[in-house]
Amino acid sequence: MQASKVHLTKVRTLCFAALLLFLLSAFRLPVRAAEAVFTLTSTPAGGTQAAPKAVRTGNKITYCVLFQNRDKENALGTQTAYFEIPAGLSLDDTGLSWYTNGMKKKEAKPLSDPASPVSCSLSGQNVSVTVPSVSPGQSIRVLIPVRVQAERMARTYAAKAVQTAGDGAVRETETLFHSCAGADSPLPTLSVTTSPKAGTADAPSAVKAGKTITYHLTVKNPGKYFAAEDTLLQFPVPEGLTLDPSAITFSEGATAETSFDGQVLTLRVPTLAPKQKVKISVPMTAAPCREGKTYAGMMTLVSSSGTAIGSQVQTFHAQSPAGVPKVSFDITTTASRGTAKSPKKVVSGSCIHYIISLKNKDKNFAIGTALVTDVIPQGLTLDPSRITYYRNDAATAAVPVSAGDGSVQAAFDGSTLTLSLSGIPAGEKLSVVVPCEVTPAEVEELFVNTPLLVSIDGAQVNTQASKPCYQVKSAGK
Repeated sequence: MQASKVHLTKVRTLCFAALLLFLLSAFRLPVRAAEAVFTLTSTPAGGTQAAPKAVRTGNKITYCVLFQNRDKENALGTQTAYFEIPAGLSLDDTGLSWYTNGMKKKEAKPLSDPASPVSCSLSGQNVSVTVPSVSPGQSIRVLIPVRVQAERMARTYAAKAVQTAGDGAVRETETLFHSCAGADSPLPTLSVTTSPKAGTADAPSAVKAGKTITYHLTVKNPGKYFAAEDTLLQFPVPEGLTLDPSAITFSEGATAETSFDGQVLTLRVPTLAPKQKVKISVPMTAAPCREGKTYAGMMTLVSSSGTAIGSQVQTFHAQSPAGVPKVSFDITTTASRGTAKSPKKVVSGSCIHYIISLKNKDKNFAIGTALVTDVIPQGLTLDPSRITYYRNDAATAAVPVSAGDGSVQAAFDGSTLTLSLSGIPAGEKLSVVVPCEVTPAEVEELFVNTPLLVSIDGAQVNTQASKPCYQVKSAGK
Protein backbone atom coordinates (compact mmCIF):
# COMPACT_ATOMS: atom_id res chain seq x y z
CA MET A 1 0.00 0.00 0.00
CA GLN A 2 2.81 2.35 0.95
CA ALA A 3 4.72 1.58 -2.25
CA SER A 4 1.64 2.41 -4.30
CA LYS A 5 1.51 5.91 -2.82
CA VAL A 6 5.16 6.61 -3.63
CA HIS A 7 4.67 5.49 -7.18
CA LEU A 8 1.68 7.77 -7.57
CA THR A 9 3.71 10.78 -6.32
CA LYS A 10 6.46 10.19 -8.90
CA VAL A 11 3.97 9.96 -11.68
CA ARG A 12 2.39 13.26 -10.66
CA THR A 13 5.84 14.96 -10.59
CA LEU A 14 6.75 13.73 -14.05
CA CYS A 15 3.40 14.91 -15.43
CA PHE A 16 3.90 18.38 -13.96
CA ALA A 17 7.38 18.64 -15.45
CA ALA A 18 6.10 17.57 -18.84
CA LEU A 19 3.34 20.16 -18.66
CA LEU A 20 5.83 22.86 -17.71
CA LEU A 21 8.09 21.99 -20.66
CA PHE A 22 5.11 22.11 -22.95
CA LEU A 23 4.09 25.52 -21.71
CA LEU A 24 7.66 26.87 -22.08
CA SER A 25 7.88 25.57 -25.60
CA ALA A 26 4.48 26.99 -26.46
CA PHE A 27 5.08 30.39 -24.90
CA ARG A 28 8.91 30.90 -25.32
CA LEU A 29 10.21 34.13 -23.61
CA PRO A 30 12.95 36.23 -25.37
CA VAL A 31 16.48 36.00 -23.89
CA ARG A 32 17.69 39.42 -22.58
CA ALA A 33 20.65 40.80 -24.56
CA ALA A 34 23.88 41.68 -22.74
CA GLU A 35 23.94 45.32 -21.58
CA ALA A 36 26.73 47.26 -23.37
CA VAL A 37 28.23 50.58 -22.25
CA PHE A 38 30.34 52.70 -24.63
CA THR A 39 31.84 56.02 -23.49
CA LEU A 40 34.67 58.44 -24.23
CA THR A 41 36.47 60.29 -21.45
CA SER A 42 39.75 62.19 -21.30
CA THR A 43 42.51 63.35 -18.98
CA PRO A 44 42.32 66.25 -18.44
CA ALA A 45 38.55 66.03 -18.51
CA GLY A 46 36.89 67.65 -21.50
CA GLY A 47 34.51 70.54 -21.25
CA THR A 48 31.53 71.66 -23.28
CA GLN A 49 31.40 73.59 -26.50
CA ALA A 50 30.47 76.68 -24.55
CA ALA A 51 33.14 76.09 -21.91
CA PRO A 52 35.96 73.94 -23.32
CA LYS A 53 38.75 72.74 -21.06
CA ALA A 54 41.86 74.89 -21.49
CA VAL A 55 45.13 73.20 -22.44
CA ARG A 56 48.52 74.55 -23.49
CA THR A 57 50.87 73.88 -26.36
CA GLY A 58 52.76 70.67 -25.70
CA ASN A 59 50.21 69.38 -23.15
CA LYS A 60 49.18 65.73 -23.28
CA ILE A 61 45.56 64.72 -23.60
CA THR A 62 44.75 61.05 -23.04
CA TYR A 63 41.43 59.91 -24.49
CA CYS A 64 39.92 56.76 -22.99
CA VAL A 65 37.46 54.58 -24.97
CA LEU A 66 35.44 52.29 -22.67
CA PHE A 67 33.86 49.01 -23.74
CA GLN A 68 31.83 47.66 -20.80
CA ASN A 69 29.50 44.70 -20.47
CA ARG A 70 27.17 45.09 -17.50
CA ASP A 71 25.43 41.80 -18.13
CA LYS A 72 26.47 39.09 -15.71
CA GLU A 73 25.54 36.16 -17.95
CA ASN A 74 25.96 37.04 -21.62
CA ALA A 75 29.11 38.15 -23.47
CA LEU A 76 29.23 40.97 -25.96
CA GLY A 77 30.23 40.20 -29.50
CA THR A 78 32.69 42.14 -31.64
CA GLN A 79 32.83 45.82 -30.78
CA THR A 80 34.58 48.41 -33.03
CA ALA A 81 35.16 52.06 -32.21
CA TYR A 82 36.22 54.79 -34.61
CA PHE A 83 38.02 57.83 -33.22
CA GLU A 84 39.13 60.79 -35.31
CA ILE A 85 41.95 62.75 -33.73
CA PRO A 86 41.02 66.45 -33.89
CA ALA A 87 43.19 68.67 -36.11
CA GLY A 88 45.93 70.33 -34.10
CA LEU A 89 46.55 67.21 -32.00
CA SER A 90 49.20 64.63 -32.81
CA LEU A 91 48.99 60.95 -31.86
CA ASP A 92 51.67 59.26 -29.80
CA ASP A 93 51.13 55.81 -31.31
CA THR A 94 53.75 54.26 -29.04
CA GLY A 95 51.51 55.17 -26.11
CA LEU A 96 48.40 53.30 -27.34
CA SER A 97 47.52 50.92 -24.50
CA TRP A 98 44.72 49.07 -22.74
CA TYR A 99 43.73 47.80 -19.33
CA THR A 100 40.76 45.89 -17.91
CA ASN A 101 39.09 44.92 -14.65
CA GLY A 102 41.53 44.29 -11.86
CA MET A 103 44.20 46.51 -13.42
CA LYS A 104 45.14 50.09 -12.60
CA LYS A 105 45.57 52.73 -15.29
CA LYS A 106 49.28 52.88 -14.66
CA GLU A 107 49.45 49.15 -15.34
CA ALA A 108 48.04 49.58 -18.84
CA LYS A 109 49.77 47.44 -21.44
CA PRO A 110 50.65 48.45 -25.00
CA LEU A 111 48.33 47.39 -27.80
CA SER A 112 51.36 45.77 -29.39
CA ASP A 113 51.41 43.24 -26.52
CA PRO A 114 50.64 39.76 -27.95
CA ALA A 115 48.17 39.21 -25.12
CA SER A 116 46.22 42.34 -25.98
CA PRO A 117 42.49 41.67 -26.44
CA VAL A 118 42.33 44.79 -28.64
CA SER A 119 43.41 45.31 -32.23
CA CYS A 120 44.09 48.75 -33.68
CA SER A 121 44.61 50.29 -37.10
CA LEU A 122 45.74 53.82 -37.96
CA SER A 123 45.03 55.89 -41.03
CA GLY A 124 46.07 59.54 -40.87
CA GLN A 125 44.16 61.10 -37.99
CA ASN A 126 41.77 58.13 -37.74
CA VAL A 127 42.10 55.41 -35.13
CA SER A 128 40.08 52.18 -35.38
CA VAL A 129 39.88 49.95 -32.29
CA THR A 130 38.29 46.49 -32.32
CA VAL A 131 37.46 44.21 -29.37
CA PRO A 132 36.47 40.64 -30.45
CA SER A 133 34.30 40.10 -27.35
CA VAL A 134 33.62 41.50 -23.91
CA SER A 135 32.96 38.94 -21.20
CA PRO A 136 30.07 39.34 -18.73
CA GLY A 137 30.90 42.06 -16.24
CA GLN A 138 34.10 42.97 -18.07
CA SER A 139 35.35 46.50 -18.82
CA ILE A 140 38.06 47.14 -21.42
CA ARG A 141 39.59 50.60 -21.65
CA VAL A 142 41.70 51.75 -24.58
CA LEU A 143 43.99 54.77 -24.01
CA ILE A 144 44.76 57.09 -26.95
CA PRO A 145 47.40 59.71 -25.99
CA VAL A 146 47.83 62.88 -28.07
CA ARG A 147 49.85 66.09 -27.84
CA VAL A 148 48.72 69.66 -28.40
CA GLN A 149 50.68 70.93 -31.37
CA ALA A 150 52.17 74.40 -31.56
CA GLU A 151 49.92 76.83 -33.41
CA ARG A 152 50.00 80.60 -33.47
CA MET A 153 46.20 80.94 -33.44
CA ALA A 154 43.71 79.72 -30.85
CA ARG A 155 42.00 76.41 -31.61
CA THR A 156 39.22 74.26 -30.13
CA TYR A 157 39.52 70.46 -30.25
CA ALA A 158 36.20 68.54 -30.47
CA ALA A 159 36.53 64.77 -30.00
CA LYS A 160 33.99 61.93 -30.03
CA ALA A 161 33.99 58.20 -30.76
CA VAL A 162 31.56 56.13 -32.84
CA GLN A 163 30.90 52.44 -32.14
CA THR A 164 29.50 49.68 -34.32
CA ALA A 165 28.44 46.50 -32.56
CA GLY A 166 28.08 42.98 -33.88
CA ASP A 167 24.30 43.37 -33.96
CA GLY A 168 24.69 46.38 -36.30
CA ALA A 169 23.88 48.95 -33.65
CA VAL A 170 25.69 52.28 -33.94
CA ARG A 171 26.41 54.41 -30.90
CA GLU A 172 28.10 57.79 -30.50
CA THR A 173 29.71 59.17 -27.40
CA GLU A 174 29.29 62.69 -26.13
CA THR A 175 31.68 65.21 -27.67
CA LEU A 176 34.56 66.39 -25.49
CA PHE A 177 35.91 69.90 -25.96
CA HIS A 178 39.39 71.26 -25.22
CA SER A 179 40.88 74.56 -26.35
CA CYS A 180 44.33 76.14 -26.67
CA ALA A 181 44.94 79.88 -26.76
CA GLY A 182 47.80 79.47 -29.22
CA ALA A 183 51.50 79.10 -28.67
CA ASP A 184 53.59 81.97 -27.44
CA SER A 185 55.47 83.39 -30.43
CA PRO A 186 57.69 86.24 -29.22
CA LEU A 187 59.53 88.38 -31.75
CA PRO A 188 63.32 88.17 -32.13
CA THR A 189 65.52 90.39 -29.98
CA LEU A 190 68.69 92.33 -30.77
CA SER A 191 71.62 92.98 -28.46
CA VAL A 192 74.92 94.69 -29.26
CA THR A 193 78.37 94.75 -27.70
CA THR A 194 81.46 96.44 -29.09
CA SER A 195 85.23 96.19 -28.99
CA PRO A 196 86.35 98.51 -27.48
CA LYS A 197 83.43 98.67 -25.07
CA ALA A 198 80.96 101.43 -25.89
CA GLY A 199 80.17 104.34 -23.63
CA THR A 200 77.17 106.60 -23.29
CA ALA A 201 76.11 109.75 -25.10
CA ASP A 202 77.51 111.81 -22.22
CA ALA A 203 80.66 109.71 -21.83
CA PRO A 204 81.51 107.98 -25.10
CA SER A 205 84.27 105.39 -25.18
CA ALA A 206 87.58 106.66 -26.56
CA VAL A 207 88.92 105.35 -29.85
CA LYS A 208 92.09 106.43 -31.61
CA ALA A 209 92.36 107.49 -35.22
CA GLY A 210 92.94 104.56 -37.53
CA LYS A 211 91.74 102.03 -34.98
CA THR A 212 88.88 99.58 -35.45
CA ILE A 213 85.53 99.47 -33.67
CA THR A 214 83.95 96.03 -33.96
CA TYR A 215 80.20 95.85 -33.45
CA HIS A 216 79.01 92.43 -32.27
CA LEU A 217 75.31 92.09 -33.11
CA THR A 218 73.36 89.18 -31.63
CA VAL A 219 69.87 88.47 -32.93
CA LYS A 220 67.94 85.78 -31.04
CA ASN A 221 64.66 83.94 -31.49
CA PRO A 222 63.37 83.51 -27.91
CA GLY A 223 60.36 81.41 -28.97
CA LYS A 224 60.02 77.71 -28.15
CA TYR A 225 57.98 76.53 -31.09
CA PHE A 226 58.24 78.65 -34.22
CA ALA A 227 61.09 79.74 -36.46
CA ALA A 228 61.50 83.43 -37.22
CA GLU A 229 61.62 84.06 -40.96
CA ASP A 230 63.22 86.90 -42.89
CA THR A 231 64.61 88.82 -39.92
CA LEU A 232 65.84 92.20 -41.19
CA LEU A 233 68.40 94.49 -39.53
CA GLN A 234 69.76 97.85 -40.65
CA PHE A 235 72.89 99.66 -39.51
CA PRO A 236 73.74 103.10 -40.93
CA VAL A 237 77.52 103.47 -40.81
CA PRO A 238 78.35 106.39 -38.50
CA GLU A 239 79.99 109.37 -40.19
CA GLY A 240 83.75 109.11 -39.90
CA LEU A 241 83.82 105.29 -39.88
CA THR A 242 84.58 103.14 -42.90
CA LEU A 243 83.22 99.64 -43.51
CA ASP A 244 84.60 96.82 -45.60
CA PRO A 245 81.61 94.45 -46.07
CA SER A 246 83.95 91.55 -46.85
CA ALA A 247 85.28 91.74 -43.28
CA ILE A 248 81.87 90.96 -41.74
CA THR A 249 81.81 87.55 -40.01
CA PHE A 250 79.05 85.31 -38.68
CA SER A 251 78.83 82.74 -35.90
CA GLU A 252 79.53 79.17 -36.94
CA GLY A 253 76.68 77.61 -38.87
CA ALA A 254 74.81 80.88 -39.26
CA THR A 255 73.71 82.22 -42.61
CA ALA A 256 72.79 85.78 -43.44
CA GLU A 257 72.63 88.04 -46.45
CA THR A 258 74.39 91.40 -46.48
CA SER A 259 74.05 94.46 -48.69
CA PHE A 260 75.76 97.83 -48.38
CA ASP A 261 74.90 100.92 -50.40
CA GLY A 262 77.82 102.95 -49.09
CA GLN A 263 75.86 104.38 -46.20
CA VAL A 264 73.53 101.73 -44.73
CA LEU A 265 74.41 98.12 -44.00
CA THR A 266 71.41 95.79 -44.36
CA LEU A 267 71.47 92.29 -42.87
CA ARG A 268 68.86 89.60 -43.53
CA VAL A 269 68.72 86.35 -41.58
CA PRO A 270 66.53 83.94 -43.60
CA THR A 271 65.60 81.60 -40.73
CA LEU A 272 66.06 81.66 -36.96
CA ALA A 273 65.14 78.33 -35.41
CA PRO A 274 63.49 78.36 -31.95
CA LYS A 275 66.01 79.50 -29.34
CA GLN A 276 68.67 80.09 -32.02
CA LYS A 277 71.15 82.94 -31.82
CA VAL A 278 73.06 84.43 -34.73
CA LYS A 279 76.10 86.56 -33.97
CA ILE A 280 77.34 89.04 -36.56
CA SER A 281 80.64 90.93 -36.17
CA VAL A 282 80.92 94.18 -38.12
CA PRO A 283 84.34 95.91 -38.00
CA MET A 284 84.61 99.62 -38.87
CA THR A 285 87.70 101.81 -38.97
CA ALA A 286 87.85 105.28 -37.47
CA ALA A 287 89.24 107.71 -40.03
CA PRO A 288 91.62 110.35 -38.65
CA CYS A 289 89.78 113.50 -37.62
CA ARG A 290 91.82 116.48 -36.40
CA GLU A 291 88.82 118.10 -34.71
CA GLY A 292 87.67 114.87 -33.02
CA LYS A 293 84.50 112.93 -33.72
CA THR A 294 81.68 111.14 -31.92
CA TYR A 295 80.44 107.92 -33.49
CA ALA A 296 76.83 107.11 -32.60
CA GLY A 297 76.05 103.61 -33.81
CA MET A 298 72.31 102.99 -34.29
CA MET A 299 71.28 99.41 -35.07
CA THR A 300 67.63 98.67 -35.85
CA LEU A 301 65.80 95.34 -35.81
CA VAL A 302 63.38 96.26 -38.56
CA SER A 303 61.06 93.27 -38.91
CA SER A 304 60.68 89.50 -38.70
CA SER A 305 58.18 87.07 -40.22
CA GLY A 306 56.40 90.00 -41.82
CA THR A 307 55.88 91.81 -38.51
CA ALA A 308 57.35 95.27 -37.99
CA ILE A 309 59.53 95.53 -34.88
CA GLY A 310 61.60 98.73 -34.97
CA SER A 311 63.59 98.08 -31.78
CA GLN A 312 66.92 99.93 -31.64
CA VAL A 313 70.25 99.68 -29.86
CA GLN A 314 72.63 102.65 -29.74
CA THR A 315 76.34 102.80 -28.91
CA PHE A 316 78.75 105.70 -28.49
CA HIS A 317 82.47 106.05 -29.21
CA ALA A 318 84.53 109.19 -29.73
CA GLN A 319 87.87 110.20 -31.22
CA SER A 320 89.45 113.01 -29.23
CA PRO A 321 90.63 116.13 -31.03
CA ALA A 322 94.12 115.47 -32.36
CA GLY A 323 95.58 118.83 -31.36
CA VAL A 324 98.84 120.00 -32.87
CA PRO A 325 100.76 117.31 -34.74
CA LYS A 326 104.08 116.24 -33.31
CA VAL A 327 106.93 117.82 -35.22
CA SER A 328 110.67 118.21 -35.20
CA PHE A 329 111.89 121.74 -35.94
CA ASP A 330 115.54 122.36 -36.59
CA ILE A 331 118.11 124.56 -38.28
CA THR A 332 121.37 123.42 -39.83
CA THR A 333 123.80 124.74 -42.42
CA THR A 334 125.40 123.18 -45.46
CA ALA A 335 128.62 123.24 -43.48
CA SER A 336 129.08 122.65 -39.76
CA ARG A 337 126.80 124.89 -37.79
CA GLY A 338 129.19 125.20 -34.89
CA THR A 339 128.42 125.41 -31.19
CA ALA A 340 128.41 128.14 -28.59
CA LYS A 341 131.84 127.04 -27.34
CA SER A 342 133.23 126.33 -30.77
CA PRO A 343 131.52 128.46 -33.39
CA LYS A 344 132.18 127.85 -37.05
CA LYS A 345 134.53 130.44 -38.55
CA VAL A 346 133.44 132.26 -41.65
CA VAL A 347 135.00 135.04 -43.68
CA SER A 348 133.66 138.20 -45.23
CA GLY A 349 131.98 137.70 -48.55
CA SER A 350 131.23 134.05 -47.92
CA CYS A 351 127.68 132.67 -47.83
CA ILE A 352 126.06 130.77 -44.99
CA HIS A 353 123.26 128.49 -46.21
CA TYR A 354 120.88 128.06 -43.30
CA ILE A 355 118.48 125.09 -43.69
CA ILE A 356 115.29 125.48 -41.66
CA SER A 357 113.47 122.10 -41.52
CA LEU A 358 110.03 121.14 -40.24
CA LYS A 359 109.16 117.42 -40.10
CA ASN A 360 105.61 116.21 -39.46
CA LYS A 361 105.98 113.26 -37.08
CA ASP A 362 102.24 112.65 -36.80
CA LYS A 363 101.07 109.28 -38.18
CA ASN A 364 97.64 110.44 -39.30
CA PHE A 365 97.37 114.14 -39.97
CA ALA A 366 98.98 116.51 -42.44
CA ILE A 367 100.08 119.98 -41.45
CA GLY A 368 97.97 122.57 -43.17
CA THR A 369 100.07 125.67 -42.59
CA ALA A 370 103.00 126.35 -40.27
CA LEU A 371 104.32 129.85 -39.57
CA VAL A 372 108.06 130.35 -38.97
CA THR A 373 109.96 133.55 -38.19
CA ASP A 374 113.73 133.99 -38.33
CA VAL A 375 115.53 137.13 -37.20
CA ILE A 376 118.57 137.36 -39.48
CA PRO A 377 121.68 138.01 -37.33
CA GLN A 378 123.36 141.41 -37.80
CA GLY A 379 126.30 141.25 -40.12
CA LEU A 380 124.47 138.98 -42.53
CA THR A 381 122.66 140.02 -45.69
CA LEU A 382 119.67 138.10 -47.07
CA ASP A 383 118.43 138.20 -50.65
CA PRO A 384 114.88 136.63 -50.43
CA SER A 385 114.88 135.81 -54.13
CA ARG A 386 117.59 133.22 -53.52
CA ILE A 387 115.55 131.25 -50.96
CA THR A 388 114.81 127.67 -52.10
CA TYR A 389 113.04 124.66 -50.63
CA TYR A 390 112.80 120.88 -51.00
CA ARG A 391 110.88 118.00 -49.49
CA ASN A 392 112.26 115.21 -47.36
CA ASP A 393 115.93 114.66 -48.19
CA ALA A 394 115.84 115.70 -51.82
CA ALA A 395 118.25 118.65 -51.37
CA THR A 396 119.48 118.36 -54.92
CA ALA A 397 115.92 118.97 -56.12
CA ALA A 398 115.55 122.27 -54.29
CA VAL A 399 113.53 124.89 -56.20
CA PRO A 400 113.29 128.64 -55.70
CA VAL A 401 110.31 129.80 -53.67
CA SER A 402 109.30 132.09 -56.51
CA ALA A 403 109.15 129.13 -58.92
CA GLY A 404 107.60 126.62 -56.55
CA ASP A 405 104.09 125.26 -56.08
CA GLY A 406 103.15 127.76 -53.39
CA SER A 407 103.76 125.44 -50.46
CA VAL A 408 106.43 127.90 -49.23
CA GLN A 409 105.84 131.63 -49.00
CA ALA A 410 108.59 133.99 -47.85
CA ALA A 411 108.42 137.62 -46.65
CA PHE A 412 111.39 139.70 -45.45
CA ASP A 413 111.16 143.11 -43.83
CA GLY A 414 114.91 143.75 -43.71
CA SER A 415 115.49 142.02 -40.39
CA THR A 416 112.94 139.27 -39.92
CA LEU A 417 112.17 136.51 -42.40
CA THR A 418 108.65 135.14 -42.22
CA LEU A 419 107.99 131.74 -43.77
CA SER A 420 104.62 130.09 -44.42
CA LEU A 421 105.00 126.32 -44.89
CA SER A 422 101.94 124.49 -46.24
CA GLY A 423 100.84 120.95 -47.02
CA ILE A 424 103.25 118.73 -45.11
CA PRO A 425 101.81 115.17 -45.12
CA ALA A 426 102.15 112.84 -42.15
CA GLY A 427 105.70 111.56 -41.83
CA GLU A 428 107.19 114.03 -44.33
CA LYS A 429 109.62 116.94 -44.02
CA LEU A 430 109.83 120.35 -45.67
CA SER A 431 113.17 122.20 -45.69
CA VAL A 432 113.84 125.83 -46.62
CA VAL A 433 117.34 126.97 -47.62
CA VAL A 434 118.07 130.56 -46.54
CA PRO A 435 121.36 131.87 -48.01
CA CYS A 436 122.93 134.77 -46.05
CA GLU A 437 126.07 136.62 -47.15
CA VAL A 438 128.66 137.62 -44.58
CA THR A 439 129.21 141.41 -44.80
CA PRO A 440 132.68 142.94 -44.22
CA ALA A 441 133.49 144.10 -40.67
CA GLU A 442 136.56 145.22 -38.73
CA VAL A 443 135.70 143.40 -35.53
CA GLU A 444 134.95 139.79 -34.79
CA GLU A 445 131.21 139.04 -34.83
CA LEU A 446 129.25 136.04 -33.55
CA PHE A 447 126.18 135.01 -35.56
CA VAL A 448 123.57 133.08 -33.60
CA ASN A 449 120.54 132.01 -35.65
CA THR A 450 117.58 130.54 -33.74
CA PRO A 451 114.39 130.52 -35.85
CA LEU A 452 110.99 130.30 -34.14
CA LEU A 453 108.08 127.99 -35.05
CA VAL A 454 105.22 130.33 -34.24
CA SER A 455 102.09 128.27 -35.02
CA ILE A 456 100.70 125.16 -36.71
CA ASP A 457 97.28 125.37 -38.33
CA GLY A 458 96.49 128.43 -36.27
CA ALA A 459 97.51 126.88 -32.95
CA GLN A 460 100.27 128.77 -31.17
CA VAL A 461 103.44 126.74 -30.73
CA ASN A 462 106.32 129.24 -30.20
CA THR A 463 109.02 126.60 -30.36
CA GLN A 464 112.62 127.53 -31.10
CA ALA A 465 114.88 125.35 -33.20
CA SER A 466 116.39 122.67 -31.02
CA LYS A 467 120.02 123.60 -31.83
CA PRO A 468 120.89 127.17 -32.93
CA CYS A 469 123.65 127.80 -35.49
CA TYR A 470 126.83 129.53 -34.33
CA GLN A 471 129.21 131.20 -36.76
CA VAL A 472 131.95 133.71 -36.00
CA LYS A 473 133.70 136.05 -38.43
CA SER A 474 137.36 136.71 -37.86
CA ALA A 475 138.16 140.39 -37.39
CA GLY A 476 139.74 142.17 -40.29
CA LYS A 477 139.01 139.27 -42.68
